[in-house]
Amino acid sequence: MVVTPYLSARWSPPQRLARIVDHCETIERLGFPLDTPLDSFVNLLVLDEIDPVFRIVLDQPSWLLRDGQATFSLWEGADRLVSLSYCLSSDGGILTAHIGGCQGRGEAGVLDRYRRFTKRAEGIRPIDFTIELFRLFCRSLGVTHIRAVSGANHHQQSAYSVQVCGGVAVHLSYDALWASRDGHPLPDGDYALALDPPRRAPEEIPANKRAMYRRRYALVDALASRLEQVVRDGERPGMLGRYPRPTGSPRSVPTPARSPAALIDFGHTPAPSQ
Repeated sequence: MVVTPYLSARWSPPQRLARIVDHCETIERLGFPLDTPLDSFVNLLVLDEIDPVFRIVLDQPSWLLRDGQATFSLWEGADRLVSLSYCLSSDGGILTAHIGGCQGRGEAGVLDRYRRFTKRAEGIRPIDFTIELFRLFCRSLGVTHIRAVSGANHHQQSAYSVQVCGGVAVHLSYDALWASRDGHPLPDGDYALALDPPRRAPEEIPANKRAMYRRRYALVDALASRLEQVVRDGERPGMLGRYPRPTGSPRSVPTPARSPAALIDFGHTPAPSQ
């Protein structure tokens, strides 16, 4: 990750090394649930308010390391639905989260799974839900800034990736994704995300949808409260698990046994070796 691009195409090799070291030192200082073995996962939150089959998991999958050294994922049962990869920085005494990628599933029938989640989550799409929960998670950690990589600055758009890999097909603009979540462009081309999820004023909501929005905001508030408590209380029995493969987690949890499903990046198509 030092010789080849990591997270942002703008980062030089010395900057990449500094970011990697900074992330490791930051999670060591913050401790659980961030500072865990590479082959482990943390069951951060079971989403009982939506359906207990859904949960939020923290891990460090090897095939996503170039997007970020840590991953915040929405799972359904044994499968991850959406994964948001990031690294943390304490540069200058300011705790910052750098988002480097967002991925979903690519197999047949996945849209039905997304629709099922959206219906149960009061109209929040899985990708939007994952971003909003990540904001709340960052807030509970004491993060003060969230930066999200733009499409042009993504590591897959670096000169190295274009020359060696021949470029990458883009399926959804990261810029459009962050803008849809009220992200604001920064001078360096990336996006700043607020720590608090955006909310519409009552007068901006159609009358026939106000009840749904009240339930949606109540759901987010309940999850925010639980996230803060989990981070505050630290490790509890059953939260930390280990994958059977020491080099990284499989795309599906080993129980029940099943073959890994392909992942598709919302912003680009990664090489299978990532």
